[in-house]
Amino acid sequence: MGHLVIVLSRALDKESHIVDKGFHVYRIRNRWNLSHRRFFWRFQRYLTGYRVAVAGKLDELVQQYHIDVVESPEIYADLLFYQLTRKARPAIVIKLHTPRWLVDKLAGNRPALWNRLEYLAERMTIKNADAVYSCSRALLGACEDLLPKRDYPVVYNPMAIPEGLPAREDNGKKVLFVGRLEWQKGVQYFGREIPSVLKRVEDARFTFLGPDSSWHGGDSLRNYILSQVPEGMRHALSFPGGVSRQEVLDNLRKASVVVLPSLWDNFPYTCLEAMACGCAVVGSKKGGMAEMMEDCVSGILVDPEKPGEISEAIVDLLRDDEKRHRLGQNAAKRIKNIFELTVIVKQTIDVYQKALLIHNRKTAKE
Repeated sequence: MGHLVIVLSRALDKESHIVDKGFHVYRIRNRWNLSHRRFFWRFQRYLTGYRVAVAGKLDELVQQYHIDVVESPEIYADLLFYQLTRKARPAIVIKLHTPRWLVDKLAGNRPALWNRLEYLAERMTIKNADAVYSCSRALLGACEDLLPKRDYPVVYNPMAIPEGLPAREDNGKKVLFVGRLEWQKGVQYFGREIPSVLKRVEDARFTFLGPDSSWHGGDSLRNYILSQVPEGMRHALSFPGGVSRQEVLDNLRKASVVVLPSLWDNFPYTCLEAMACGCAVVGSKKGGMAEMMEDCVSGILVDPEKPGEISEAIVDLLRDDEKRHRLGQNAAKRIKNIFELTVIVKQTIDVYQKALLIHNRKTAKE
């Protein structure tokens, strides 16, 4: 749409600058690197080494490119040092992704002092922003106690419709999960429901695309899922692990049902992509998926923690070809009408323009 976009991110090793399709991407390293200092390395996140590096680099970029707006996520408060130390600066926009305190709350982690300092930094970066917006109403509600009293727009994450996808090959048997195997994604509840599905649809097949992780610090979730399925049924499960994006799209094209039983997700791209590919999705009522799809119109919403809801939804869709295809087609249309990239870009630019107005008023008063 004619706007110059610059991305500033953390470098894994050396610093770099590339231009990709008109986007400038700068990767920078921490200042005050304490990773090799005994004892002090524990404090390097809280000594704002990366935040200081961000502030210094932003000074250069603002001058070089005459930047009007800087956007950042709230998590880790990367902009905080810049906000607090630069009086003359562009408008600051913070987009809520999922703050650290909410991550810890969902994980059941008991926050240490260092975590609480991080929570405070996130609150401060939100408080000092010219505008704050969220990727879902669910996330906005979860963060209600964190936010000062004012209006917060919701702009959903966009979905660029995958191009060049061959026609769907839905054989009515393949059930697919896409994502990291972790407890927050609800795969443990999904695993418990698989025997119930196989008893009623014997030729159903289950594929878990994504890397494994541990189950509450113990055994792997892959092993946990297998332990919930009788040995005579385990041939119906496959775990390819992490795969390429093209392999994900190929699997989505062939999937009969995509199951995403997250205990929390702000507004997951996995669900957007499955819907864009015309899949019938069984999604979670908990989090942003309930805003993506209309229940029983463009997908089915379940409570993953309620026994039987996942399996009933899967069996219903596997047995009813017409319903499965109808929900998939409605899902693809909904993505195109509501979440398509150009639609969301316009809404995002509107947030930026309002932030500029607020920022200019503040500057004029000062």
